[in-house]
Parts: sequence; structure tokens; C-alpha cells
Amino acid sequence: MKVDVNWHFARRRNRLGEVFQEVKDAGIPLILVDRRAAVPDNMYVSYLGSDFIERRTQCRRALAKVTDGKARIVELVGTVDSALQ
Repeated sequence: MKVDVNWHFARRRNRLGEVFQEVKDAGIPLILVDRRAAVPDNMYVSYLGSDFIERRTQCRRALAKVTDGKARIVELVGTVDSALQ
């Protein structure tokens, strides 16, 4: 079966380099969806998703503004090495 495009929904950011290299070597365009992967940009052709770091920064600024800088912020993180962190 010939593959024209590979859409990848990364659950973990690491350990994907080998697989991505195989896809690239086969000449199959790879598109990351929702989460980035810890691989060089030249391993995939496009990324469709949000910038969660920027969103987090915007939330912190808004919370600081509405509380006159008196908010106590606790950041909860998920699984270590998860793309959702």
C-alpha cells in the first residue's frame, strides 16, 4: 500500500526521531497535529496546533492583571516528557 501523507498525533515528544526519519527517507510528507515532537523541523512538513507556552503566558498575565499582581499561581504538569506539558 502506498502512503501519500502521514498525520501524526504525538502522545510523547521524544523517541520519535527514528520513526520520523523512516517516514522522511520514504519520501512521505509528515504533518504533526495538535502536539509538537522533539525532532528537528526538517523532519516534518507542517504543524497544526496551538502554542501552549504562549497560551500559558497569556493566562498568567491576565490573572496577574485582574488580581493586581496578587495571584498565587500553581502550575500542574502532566506526565514527564509528555507533549501536553
